[in-house]
Amino acid sequence: MFVTLILFVICKLFFYPNTMKSLQHFIIYSISLLLLAGCGQASQKSHDTTHKTGNPNPDENGFYGQAFDTKGAIAAYTLPDTLEQTNNLELIVTGKIIDVCQSAGCWLELDMMNGETIFVTFKNDSFVIPKDSKGRTVIIKGFVNTEIIEVEMLKRIATDEGQSAEAIAAIKSPRKEYSIVASGLLFDD
Repeated sequence: MFVTLILFVICKLFFYPNTMKSLQHFIIYSISLLLLAGCGQASQKSHDTTHKTGNPNPDENGFYGQAFDTKGAIAAYTLPDTLEQTNNLELIVTGKIIDVCQSAGCWLELDMMNGETIFVTFKNDSFVIPKDSKGRTVIIKGFVNTEIIEVEMLKRIATDEGQSAEAIAAIKSPRKEYSIVASGLLFDD
């Protein structure tokens, strides 16, 4: 970036050596370039630290995040019935992991055993789990939510994913999605 700025200065001085207006333009351009360069560097630094603060180690009892009483855990496949009348409940849910974030272990997906999944993130990114956790059974405590994804949004997502025109046209009804913001997790296998 600094080399570009120097080349810009040399070109401005070479092509417009005696004009006061060009000097004003040069100063404005230089300040703008410096501000842009500073903003770019700041955003790169903050982007690099995403999801690197979570604790990758369980406590002495095997809990990731906050420890909790595992009694009363419900199976992941029972969530539709449990959340039929309400949303945003703090529950203890058990299920099998079918996918894990391969970047840092910062999210997972639980199998609902009906073709649907529950997307699980970790509260305030306070912990991460091993990236090789796929296939393991977990008990999770956290707030469970449902969201209805409308047909228009589903079609937009399908388009963004590069799905075929036929697949996009086949989307006819909204989809209910489940998510958990987990405060704690324990492997149960």
